[in-house]
Amino acid sequence: MKKNIMLFSIFLIFLIASYFQHSIINKKFEKLVDLKAEQKKVNEKFISADLLSKNLNRVLDLFNENLALSANDSKNDEASMPFLDNLTDLFVKLGIEVTDIKPVSKEKRGSRDTYIPYKLELKCTFQEFANLINDLEKNDRLIVIDEFRFFSNAQKLSKMKDPETVMNHKVSLVISAVTLNKARG
Repeated sequence: MKKNIMLFSIFLIFLIASYFQHSIINKKFEKLVDLKAEQKKVNEKFISADLLSKNLNRVLDLFNENLALSANDSKNDEASMPFLDNLTDLFVKLGIEVTDIKPVSKEKRGSRDTYIPYKLELKCTFQEFANLINDLEKNDRLIVIDEFRFFSNAQKLSKMKDPETVMNHKVSLVISAVTLNKARG
């Protein structure tokens, strides 16, 4: 009988201990699940804030590069040397041959914007031209492509022997650097 009471007591103690252990682990597991959900929300907010911060920095950079504080600001100059240097560096990087760059007189469009056009004559492949357009879009300076003409070499195919010459096309391009002028007042 003592043996049965002893076994029953051990069983009862084991049962009570496992119940407490289960309830403690279950509470901690629920807390862990709640913390994971909270961490996920906080991470999403952090990622959103980080992206917003980076985008706002990009917007700030665009304003710094394109906003003229006065009418005499160098960003309003025709044939701006920093802009032309940036442009020629881009052509060199892409391997595009520049045959002519002509600044055109600036013009006002809208109440505050100044457009400074440049006529460009280039020789490049379709891929180089696509890369140029892509890089102009990514530039810190606001650049508008007013017009472009791509001249095909199809008529001259019989005269050309070099395959590289066949792939290079003449491109006529008019782009404008846009300057945002600060409103008076």
